[in-house]
Order: sequence, then structure tokens, then C-alpha cells
Amino acid sequence: MIHQSTDRYQEIRDAVRQLCAEFPDEYHRRVDHERAYPVAFVDALTKAGWLAAMIPAEYGGSGLGLAEASVVMEEINRSGGNSGVCHGQMYNMGTLLRHGSEAQKQFYLPKIASGEWRLQSMGVTEPSTGTDTTKIKTTATKSASGDRYVDDPEQLRREARRARALGFGGKLCIHPKQVATVNQAFAPTAQELAWAQRVLAASAEAEGSAVQLNGQMIDRPVLLQAQSIVNEMEQREEQ
Repeated sequence: MIHQSTDRYQEIRDAVRQLCAEFPDEYHRRVDHERAYPVAFVDALTKAGWLAAMIPAEYGGSGLGLAEASVVMEEINRSGGNSGVCHGQMYNMGTLLRHGSEAQKQFYLPKIASGEWRLQSMGVTEPSTGTDTTKIKTTATKSASGDRYVDDPEQLRREARRARALGFGGKLCIHPKQVATVNQAFAPTAQELAWAQRVLAASAEAEGSAVQLNGQMIDRPVLLQAQSIVNEMEQREEQ
């Protein structure tokens, strides 16, 4: 009796498994131990066309869909590899496909499909998001004329203030006009500066003795925090 597979993607699975078999567990263990990037493995996937699966055929890709791309990633993981090192090639170019001009597509996509260029990383800068890109809150909307995008400076300010509250010292900007908003958000407030000045004054008056200010013990960490706020404001004023 002949049993036929009901998996419509079986041919893709078999082909990817065959390629992955050329890179046994020992290869991936060695790469992991050396904290290296699996260049040979990714090159082989690229040359076989698997990392260009979702790039349309007119740009040098296979023109497959999300389901087929997911099967490729699944088989890489099943075979002992790590699809995390190459899955960006699959979906990052989707932004270019959806929002890029035809000139940009013609210029970038064939090079990505051939492996001449790699598009395998993305920046996620919101402190409350981590790597869950579905939780990103910063947005941009088209202007009334439709010829440009308008961002949300208030949302940017809130995110920067939250980052500062979590202990971050800065935030990556992707456009020069965001710099002023971010700098302002990371600057000490007037209330913080006034508090820091009172702390330093009380400590100086105590001349090294233990002292309290508004019921708060001024120990070394508090003193260092106050000094840091004053120093930062002085640096900003010099700039």
C-alpha cells in the first residue's frame, strides 16, 4: 500500500532537511561555543534560495507566501539549527515591499535575494517593548497631503521619560528632529534640580555628619544622585 503525505509543504520540508543535514549538530554546537555567526549555514540557505522565499520572482526571489516561509524556519529549527540567525531576511524586507518605491525595490531586493546583501536585523528602542514588536507604541501617520509622514512627539517624549525612569541614559533617534524632544525628556526637571541642590547644601552644612532632609537620610547613594543631577544640568548649560 502506498501512503501519500497530506502535508502540502512536504517537498519544501524535504529539501530544507536535506540541506540542513549537511550541517550536523556538531557544527551548530561549535558555532554556539565560539559565540560566532553561522556564516556557512546562512550562505548555503541563501544560495539555495530559501531566505528569498518571500521576495517576488520579479526581484529574484521565489514568490512564496508566509506559510511556506514558516515551514522553512520550522525545518531549520527541527534540524538543530537556529532560525533566529536568518529569519530577519524573511520578514524585514516585507517593509520594503509594502512601503518602498519601485526604484528602491529594484535596487535592494535583487541584491538581498542573491545574498550579495543581507537584511537580517531591526532596531527596537522602546523600553517597554523589548523584542515584542507587536507592542510598539510609536507611530507615524501620513500628512493631509499624503506626501510625508508625521510622527508623534508627545509619544516619543513619554517613551523617553519612561526610559529615563527605568535607568536608561539615552534613547536612539532615527531622525534629527527627534533629538530635541529626547534631550528634553532626559534632562532633569526643575523639581529634581531643586531637590538635588537642597541635598548638596544640607550635606555641605553638615560637614560630613549624618543628616536628614525632609525625613530622608542623606547617605552616599543619595548624595551621588544629587551630584549627578547638578553635574548634568551644568553640562547642558555649557552646551
